[in-house]
Parts: sequence; C-alpha cells; structure tokens
Amino acid sequence: MLVFLPFAPGTLTVLVGGSGKTALATRLWPTSWRLSLDDYR
Repeated sequence: MLVFLPFAPGTLTVLVGGSGKTALATRLWPTSWRLSLDDYR
C-alpha cells in the first residue's frame, strides 16, 4: 500500500492510536527525525 502524507517543512506530526505507528514512522522518516516511546522502553 502506498502512503502519501504531504506535510510542510517543519511540521510536528504526532501518530496516535492502535498498532503500526512505529512501523509507519520508520517507513516515512529517518531515525534522526523520530522520537518513539518504543525506543525508550
């Protein structure tokens, strides 16, 4: 499935909800751009 989410540069994006947030963020953004609670557990 192709996902296209147009965000303006500098936009703060928060993913909230059930499963799949980290997987989606991993596909969309480089590690240096992400903060994931999974990384801090």
